[in-house]
Amino acid sequence: MESLKPTWYHELLALGALSFLTTLPSFSLTKVKKAIPLFQSKAKELVQLFDNEIKSQQGIVDSKSGLKQFDSVDWYLNLASTILLLTLRVHLNAVSQAFSRVTVDIIAWWTLGIDLQATLTHSFFHQAYHRMFDPSLFGGILMVMNAYIPGTRSLPFEENRVFNACSGGVRSRIREVIRERFAEIDEVPGGSGGGGGDGKGAEKTRDRPDLLTHMILESRSINEPWSEDEILENCLNMMVAGHETSATTLTWGTHIFTLYPHIQTRARADVLRLLKKNPTPDYRDLEEGLPFIDNLTREILRFYAPGVLAAREPLEDVTVGGTFVPKGTPLYMFPALVTRNKRIWGEDVDVFDPDRWDRLEGTPASNPLAFATFLAGPRQCIGKGFALIEIKVLFMAILSNFKFEAAVDPEDIEFVNPSPVLRPKGGLRVKVRRLEAGDVEDASLY
Repeated sequence: MESLKPTWYHELLALGALSFLTTLPSFSLTKVKKAIPLFQSKAKELVQLFDNEIKSQQGIVDSKSGLKQFDSVDWYLNLASTILLLTLRVHLNAVSQAFSRVTVDIIAWWTLGIDLQATLTHSFFHQAYHRMFDPSLFGGILMVMNAYIPGTRSLPFEENRVFNACSGGVRSRIREVIRERFAEIDEVPGGSGGGGGDGKGAEKTRDRPDLLTHMILESRSINEPWSEDEILENCLNMMVAGHETSATTLTWGTHIFTLYPHIQTRARADVLRLLKKNPTPDYRDLEEGLPFIDNLTREILRFYAPGVLAAREPLEDVTVGGTFVPKGTPLYMFPALVTRNKRIWGEDVDVFDPDRWDRLEGTPASNPLAFATFLAGPRQCIGKGFALIEIKVLFMAILSNFKFEAAVDPEDIEFVNPSPVLRPKGGLRVKVRRLEAGDVEDASLY
């Protein structure tokens, strides 16, 4: 009897295989280096967003400490002519929402080649996108059901109405960008666009780093052009994967800063030391000049592995660890089962310790397969290098400008469930203030 597979399973695998072949160059080292100015530009906007929230009258201000606590603030869309006005609300739940906005800006630029300007403005695209992937409990249940029971999204529930409206808005915007890019490429005379244009599109398409342009040109070069729908789904898949990993890692990192002030101080010292040497770090600086931030980022990704599961399917019969797996069997991998495994990481696996990364030599954890957050091998996450540099740049921005303290009891933080990503339920609320001289002096001790 054939195994029960969700309706999206084969779609995911098929698109994933094609996407892997045609998108890998977009995440090459050369392209990642070219993205650093984008990261730094958006990092400045993130700092401005934090400053705006600190100065605003929204939220709660602690009169004793002068700390601004980001509270849950409703922002309603001014789109009276759409269904979203009645159903869509976006909450700025402290840093989690801020990180979501800046990382969706970055991944939209990298994937689609457009600046959504979601960091400092209330972008319709981001609000709809965020609502799609941050459903209520019942909405989450419907999402899981729809994977196995086609038509679930057509049932007359409010959650379905909201999801379908948001999904339609997001897909419509991406489709619009795709058609614009096709038109730009087709303007290149005698080019892969085949449009016989007058050359006006040459400058627009030359050396563009975005994934969308690369997919269109690559698919046409092998005479197997993708359909508009295939390109759309690939772009959306890459946006979700690239956005969620970075946003949740930054969120949990900020949580760690509030739990362990000494870690926050050490991380800030690492950042200030590099910025003193080079105010605008390049790729080499980011790779070699932030040893503690590097360990910290990897430990966050180990401790709070963002992706809950990954799907794979063997193309032929195979035996894995002594277990026979027939061809076509759906396999679900859970990275946290590896990254929180005592046999690999030791008895202190449940202790958050960035310094463990300096002690891996000669242990099972030194095996590249042990750091399963991005998976491993030829099918590992192709955006790993991109994400690690992005996270470092954004950590540098907030640590060099702000200090974080807890706003809620850590015991009260719950995980969103069900969810494909490990996220704090209701977002993460923290107290944030601008750095003072004493904070910098403390950091200089490290």
